[in-house]
Amino acid sequence: MSESITHNQKLDKDCAKSIVEQLVSLNIPRSEIARRCGVNQSRINGWENGEKAGSENLQKLRALLNLRLPNQKATTFKVSKSVRLALAKEDLDLFLVNQLKGFVRELPSLSLELREKFYSVESLESLNKIITDQHHAYVCKEVDLDINSQKRPEHFLGQISPYVKPFGVLPSSYQNTMQSVLEQLKKAIQQAEEQIESKNHREQKNKDIFKSTIEYSVSNCLQRNFSFHSKPNENLEIIKQELLDSLERAIQDFNHTGTYFTHPLAELVSIMERVAQFLDDSQFGPKYGSLRLESRDTYFSDSIKKPEGFIEFEDIEFAIDSAKNLQSNFEKFIEEQQERYSDLFKLKEKELGLCSKLDSDKTFHQKACEDLASGKELGIQDARLSNLAVFADSILKCDKLPIALNGKKHELELLNGLEEMLNDLTPEPIIHPVQIGGQLVFSKERETKGKTLIYSLNNNDLVLLQEARICDQQILTIQPKLAAEELLTHIDADIKESAKQSLLEHGYMFSDVEVLG
Repeated sequence: MSESITHNQKLDKDCAKSIVEQLVSLNIPRSEIARRCGVNQSRINGWENGEKAGSENLQKLRALLNLRLPNQKATTFKVSKSVRLALAKEDLDLFLVNQLKGFVRELPSLSLELREKFYSVESLESLNKIITDQHHAYVCKEVDLDINSQKRPEHFLGQISPYVKPFGVLPSSYQNTMQSVLEQLKKAIQQAEEQIESKNHREQKNKDIFKSTIEYSVSNCLQRNFSFHSKPNENLEIIKQELLDSLERAIQDFNHTGTYFTHPLAELVSIMERVAQFLDDSQFGPKYGSLRLESRDTYFSDSIKKPEGFIEFEDIEFAIDSAKNLQSNFEKFIEEQQERYSDLFKLKEKELGLCSKLDSDKTFHQKACEDLASGKELGIQDARLSNLAVFADSILKCDKLPIALNGKKHELELLNGLEEMLNDLTPEPIIHPVQIGGQLVFSKERETKGKTLIYSLNNNDLVLLQEARICDQQILTIQPKLAAEELLTHIDADIKESAKQSLLEHGYMFSDVEVLG
């Protein structure tokens, strides 16, 4: 052990050469030193030859040396230097959820259904779905008011003007319905095409049956005639007549149903009329070929008379072609309308400045919250521990959030609620072990305030350890690397003189003490 102490006394911790030599003397291979420091072994050889090491590498060498060299004088304590607060993102999200729920309880005008939705949510994500829907509906309402005010001028008697200018952009009620109508049109077209395909399949099947019947009759007739008539030229007329008779019988045996078939054409035309109305209600409709369908007979041929409920094949083909053209125009129209409405929505959204969802990242200064949650901001002796509400202003980005609920604009107040939450928090001391390799120069234990210890380090710095009751816990606090006069400012008045006397006896100097010699 004396040999280790000798090495310690000669050690220069600011010199890489001295530390490497110390590690090598403890039988640590140079390759292991290089691995632990994250460098090549050639760098270790260079340090041994006097090359300087960077501050980061020098720190790694010191850490490795501290792990390798035992200190029999070291005493281990579990101390606390700081405390942390429960201000992680999960805690802040939960605060926003509770804050809005409390706000909803104080809004008697809120519908029961919407109130129940808010009460049932457990997460910020679920809550934001409701808020987003409310936000979208409110902005749409404001956009629609602007659109309608531009469209419907009033007569001087208070009546609607006989001429109403078409919409430049359709209101949200139109916007929400157009996609549904488009899907209905697609489905009606698909059903019509399936009906035609089925009709074609039946006709082909009938043709195949007809062909099979005729071929069978003709074949039997020929076989029968050629077997009974040995002189074909003489009996040609007889064979021809028998063949014609056979064909006539085959035609009579085959029952052909014709080309009429049923189809819900009225539904297809009805949907096409709805699409045309959307186009007619916009001033941009005509460029998409707006159709004014005064009568469903637009898709029937006047010259064809047919039974009730039946249409001709050509009629349904014409209707499908017209519907597809209308679908193509309608899809382009919807895309343009959505772009135009989206532009108006974004402008109105910016103008209103409403909160579309609650987000802790945008509501709180995250860096300040992280410092409080990690223990970097709040020391164990910090006077602010007695009133945590003082942090509310520093971590909030805004005191109130404008928000839309049930078609009305409200303000969600956050500051008072945050102050209450902070005061309800219990700070958690961060406990970690500390080794003190020095001499105990003062010790005092009191019933009410616990023990006080002062250690002197090898470089004459002082370390003060004091027991204190923090956050309903009895913990040990530490004030390291203090000068003698500085240390006395951290000690209670009733033991200050005895601590000063002990430090004087160990050779520490004070400005108010006369020094001789």
